[in-house]
Amino acid sequence: MLSIEVKLLSNPWEHSVPNALLYDLVSQVGESRAKHVEKQYDSGNGEWPRDSLGLALMIPNAPRAWMAEDAILATIAIGAEGERFVTNAIGKAFYHHDHGKPAGYGVYVDLAASMDGDFCYGFSSEVDGMIAAASGQKEIQDACEAAHAAATFLYFIRRERGGWIERQTERPHWFCDEDLPDSNFTHVASRPSIFSPA
Repeated sequence: MLSIEVKLLSNPWEHSVPNALLYDLVSQVGESRAKHVEKQYDSGNGEWPRDSLGLALMIPNAPRAWMAEDAILATIAIGAEGERFVTNAIGKAFYHHDHGKPAGYGVYVDLAASMDGDFCYGFSSEVDGMIAAASGQKEIQDACEAAHAAATFLYFIRRERGGWIERQTERPHWFCDEDLPDSNFTHVASRPSIFSPA
């Protein structure tokens, strides 16, 4: 199988999906895509230009108000040239996150919608709110690989989070080991009213 290098860059589920498990899930996504890329490249039909791919996965529950660099979940470099394509994939994923449109919109639809420094080849993908991007193949193949990666990851994370709920002695109210609300919620709940009738 092709080589895989995973970089886990954040974890919004540390209580229910520890870092080691999340790394394993992202690695399984990488292995799945690596097998597919290798199979397609080895078919010899010339459709797949190389046996390498770079992938960028964004956090599916990250608010769009977050800076893109804070909303990236992981990168995956597949094959001997994968690392050099990761930067391209990040560029596509960040464009999609920042603009709410797939990368490619500012390349093929409206050139005024992209800035100097933006990546200008191919598309990103979004599956159930999760943005993913790939680079290293042709445009349609990159978009397809990204969509497959996102769908596979979402299946894994939903399965693990559901398992976490089932392992609790009682049905939790909050996604954390202490079953307590995030401080953002308690802070707003404790704010005084801006008006009180006399």
